Amino acid sequence: MGTLFLVVQGSKVHRVGERLVVKKDNETVFESPIHHVTNVICYGNVQFATQTISLLLTKRVDVAFMSMDGQLQGKLLSFVPNTSGLKRVQLMSAEDAETGLNIAKILVFHKLSAMISLLKKRRNHSLKVDEHIIEKLHRNLISCKEACQLNQLRGIEGISTKIYFSAWDQLLPSGMKFERRTRIPAHNEVNALLNYFYTLLTNEVISIIEANSLSASIGHLHSYKLNRASLALDIIEPFRVAVVDKWLLQLIREKKSLHRILA
Repeated sequence: MGTLFLVVQGSKVHRVGERLVVKKDNETVFESPIHHVTNVICYGNVQFATQTISLLLTKRVDVAFMSMDGQLQGKLLSFVPNTSGLKRVQLMSAEDAETGLNIAKILVFHKLSAMISLLKKRRNHSLKVDEHIIEKLHRNLISCKEACQLNQLRGIEGISTKIYFSAWDQLLPSGMKFERRTRIPAHNEVNALLNYFYTLLTNEVISIIEANSLSASIGHLHSYKLNRASLALDIIEPFRVAVVDKWLLQLIREKKSLHRILA
């Protein structure tokens, strides 16, 4: 199983021997042997019995507590005495310019590759995607591999993202406008949906990072900044397109209306 996601509101997690049993209104909604669970992520109002917490800590199963909108609120962590070694290795790699650049190149390369792949597939589905946009992304993909500095690579990634989103008006149903990518504030519903789902993805990755005793704040492509999960932002870059963008575009095409998605 790996990660156990708890989303049933008002439920409580009990311990029965070496098993986790999730109940609501005295009815069992889920159960699993503890050895099948590596970490737990719960959303909203989910409670844990004291005996359950003891079992989770003993078995070194970490628990992340998330708000209903996907914000990480806190974690229950078991004591693992050797985690400082992992964080030390992570910090050393972040301080090594060559290592940081090579890792960042991989992330940007796969992000741009995902952009090109998505646009080509949409073009093959009879959508009018400007060929010049794909050609520009191909050139930037080559430049990415040749980048000698992180700032140069970040510039390539930023320009490529702008180029990629310039094609979104061609990918959306007729009458639905994208115009440009905006974050805070989002100037239309499509941007708001992108912001929301990117946030959910980021917070899921933060939980996985912390559950594996690494620091979410130490990244490579994204430099360190107070209260920023730089490593999580690094990791999600290739998955923004491959997971969120691809799924959201498909959902919009099926629903044909943003109101039906948000309902």
